[in-house]
Amino acid sequence: TYKELKEIMSTVYDDCSIVLQDDIYQKDNKNDYELIVPSNRKVYLDLNGYGITRETQGNDMGLFRVKSDAKLHIFDSSGAQTGFCTFSEGYSTYNKAVFHNEGGSLKITGGYYEILSPYQQGDCSVIRTTSGITEIYGGTFDSSTAWGGDTISVGHDAYFYEVPQVYI
Repeated sequence: TYKELKEIMSTVYDDCSIVLQDDIYQKDNKNDYELIVPSNRKVYLDLNGYGITRETQGNDMGLFRVKSDAKLHIFDSSGAQTGFCTFSEGYSTYNKAVFHNEGGSLKITGGYYEILSPYQQGDCSVIRTTSGITEIYGGTFDSSTAWGGDTISVGHDAYFYEVPQVYI
């Protein structure tokens, strides 16, 4: 379930490998319900041909958040390459994304990623990197139905983190 996935990701102590065995669908009105990779932790997430969908009417700004010095490597090992992640934003007013990299390492090597914006507020991105390193080696990214949609947004928070780096 989404709740189990959130718990595993937030309490990981070192390297953690997660392999999806079914689709996960979460619809909520909750805040602070993002999938967070905490600082100094490593999560390897294999979509395994399945998907994670979150539709929220809360104020959360993303599906995944990679904290400073954390690592998230997401991929799809299935032969059909049908793994996906979709985030349908709530009432947050800006910077909504499937992935928020805030000073960690985000690596994507396959899968399909989409951001939807039914409430038409603010800017939306599939990937938003404000610090750290984002590496993209494969995958499909769709922001075509998002309000102010971008595939990749690169910002900079000069007060807290280093200059972001994105490699495609």
